[in-house]
Amino acid sequence: MLCTDGLWNYLPDAADLAAVAIPELADGGAIAAADALTALALDAGGRDNVTVVVIPGLSEGWTSRRSAGGTGRE
Repeated sequence: MLCTDGLWNYLPDAADLAAVAIPELADGGAIAAADALTALALDAGGRDNVTVVVIPGLSEGWTSRRSAGGTGRE
């Protein structure tokens, strides 16, 4: 995730950002996570530009299979 101070000023702790973003990411994807974080900043009175970019990463299973010598695509 990448965000501007329009979000960071209202939720500066990474664990708090993750607590909002991860469930949304799991249920609705990257757009849902970005929407939820943007709404949080606006609902908190955000007056600055709020920009949030959420890019889904690789799953832990993918990386562990890859590091075990597989292609990671099994």
